[in-house]
Amino acid sequence: FSGLTVVFSAFLNNVTAMIIVGSLTIVACKKLKLSAMPFLLAEGIYTNIGGLLTLISSIPNIIVGTAAGIGYAEFLKVAGPYCLIAFVATLYLARFLFKIKPIANEEEKATAKAMVDAFDEWETVKDRKFFYMSACVLGAIILGFALKDSIPLLKHPDIGLEVIALMGAAVMLVIYPTDVESVLNEVEWTLVLFFLGLFTLLGVMEHAGVLAMIGDWLKSPLSSGPIKGPIVMMWSSAFFSGLTDNIPLAAVLAKVLGGFQSQITELSWFADYGHMLWWSLIFGAGLGGNFTPIGSASTVVAIGILKKEGHNVTFMQYVKIGAIVVLVQLLLATGYLFGAEKIGLIQKLDPIKEKTEQTDRHDNNGSDGH
Repeated sequence: FSGLTVVFSAFLNNVTAMIIVGSLTIVACKKLKLSAMPFLLAEGIYTNIGGLLTLISSIPNIIVGTAAGIGYAEFLKVAGPYCLIAFVATLYLARFLFKIKPIANEEEKATAKAMVDAFDEWETVKDRKFFYMSACVLGAIILGFALKDSIPLLKHPDIGLEVIALMGAAVMLVIYPTDVESVLNEVEWTLVLFFLGLFTLLGVMEHAGVLAMIGDWLKSPLSSGPIKGPIVMMWSSAFFSGLTDNIPLAAVLAKVLGGFQSQITELSWFADYGHMLWWSLIFGAGLGGNFTPIGSASTVVAIGILKKEGHNVTFMQYVKIGAIVVLVQLLLATGYLFGAEKIGLIQKLDPIKEKTEQTDRHDNNGSDGH
């Protein structure tokens, strides 16, 4: 289930991945007579690991990666090895934290095998034709994300990844009409209202200057050197992502870092290590969501599913687990980033040049259109 969560999170929105895998988990755990709590909490954590794998895995990745001028292949090359390391480490950590014990003897193994063999994997699929059609469309959407810059129709700077996703949704609505009212009745409206309130609050904080103030606080420590600067960026962005939400925080810090870079290019170390600040922000914002149950939308979904099944997880119960997980993952990420930079896996970035070129292309296209 952890591996499935990482794969789904890498190519889908984290919330969508959590809903799909969470639903499968509930069905499987009921059939196998297991508690769903450790599985769902672990999957909530793993969505943030999978969310680091590719440029399109999460919204913070898209925001920061675009601002830094990081391509799809470059992102996968840098983040891929860490995700594999974090996957294995978190697997053993989750086993320890949730006190999951292996099957004790041959008799229990035989009983477990009989239960698994009796499981019908197609039980939750109501329409196989729709299943295969949606799988094909989803594959086309993922290819569209990866090959966007090579497709003439999609290369225009005004066309983002969301256009490709909406095209796929439109195709599915045309080839497989759906009763809208029945779908709306199945929506978790309490979850929708929670996110509505959360993003409203964060929007007020942004307009009130609170998030910008956080960025101002970071300006001084970020210029402290090639080692301290990236470490401060990663750990502080992770901490604040856990307390608020990583999407608006990533947007604000990306703006702060872009302006910050243009102001301090005269520092001797920045030309060689400035790119580490961008990668530190990506890893910090992505992993920090595991700190609290509200730090990641997928974790909120996981806890919502558990509550619906009669398992209540309090804020502090989760933090006791999430704090340990984030600490281990950030320690691994810190060592990995500096090691990857040392061996040349992480290349220098020129986000200002990239953004200028995109702006110029946009202006030229606009002039031609007029």
